[in-house]
Amino acid sequence: MIKQKNDKQQTYLITGAKGIIGEEIINQLNDHYHWINHIDLGLEEMDVTNYQQVLKKFKQYKPDTVIHLAAITNVDWCEENPAKCKDVNVDGVKNICRAVKEINTTLVYPSTFYVYNGKDGKIFDDRTDQPKLNKVIGYYSKTKLLGEQLIKKYKINKYYVIRIGALFGGRKRDKKFVGKILKLIEQENELKMINDRFIQPTYVKDLVTNMLKLIMSENYGTYNIVGHGSATYYQYAKKIIEYARKKNIKVIPINSSQFKEKAPRAKNLTAINGKLQDINLDLMRKWQVALKDYIQNDLKYKSD
Repeated sequence: MIKQKNDKQQTYLITGAKGIIGEEIINQLNDHYHWINHIDLGLEEMDVTNYQQVLKKFKQYKPDTVIHLAAITNVDWCEENPAKCKDVNVDGVKNICRAVKEINTTLVYPSTFYVYNGKDGKIFDDRTDQPKLNKVIGYYSKTKLLGEQLIKKYKINKYYVIRIGALFGGRKRDKKFVGKILKLIEQENELKMINDRFIQPTYVKDLVTNMLKLIMSENYGTYNIVGHGSATYYQYAKKIIEYARKKNIKVIPINSSQFKEKAPRAKNLTAINGKLQDINLDLMRKWQVALKDYIQNDLKYKSD
């Protein structure tokens, strides 16, 4: 149980609460933060593109903190449907910012490490590197950076922008890379994986643990929260197979040019949690350690 700072009960309002981050936040609040009530709103309960509806809900629940998770995160879909993506990822954030300003509460805005352009093999440090809109790769990433900029435009004082790595986790609800690979190796014995593009695997359980501790600290600002280390998709897939204890699966490295995608991707996305380290709050693990924990302990994969 996390120690409570004071006797005051708090209310968190979580938008888009039915995704894997929202589910993990709810689990950890229930398990460790007994003094925090949470209001969990899916799209059917609150349309973030409707300002009056957003303001009505905020005034109804009077949250101490708003965690704004509602977003369209499929990068290929966003590339093909920019107007609809903008409605939710930009105009929706604008409505959230206006309502947060109106009721004077704290805003938590999960962004993405994709706001960094990932060129030249650079390691991105949140203490020194400032993403620029004209250099961001892909429409989804641009909408997330625009969301960050809206928080500053509306002069919200109490905020956390969290730039997240390539997520895994969610158990049966995991539709991201780890979940896809675990399904594939039940059906295939040969996989082709990109080996010239680096990402930063980040366990949702570690992310949420670190994020909630950061919120409790009241050290407001913009932070990277990513798993330590990076990997190509080929290296990532090899570790998934190893930790799932699957044998006789062949993984073939390929160049990204051989793989057709609708949205452009950065070549090398590697960041460090510089600001967290400065305040002694970097609780993230090496991605390999977290991945093994997830597959063998959460998913309970055994030997063939």
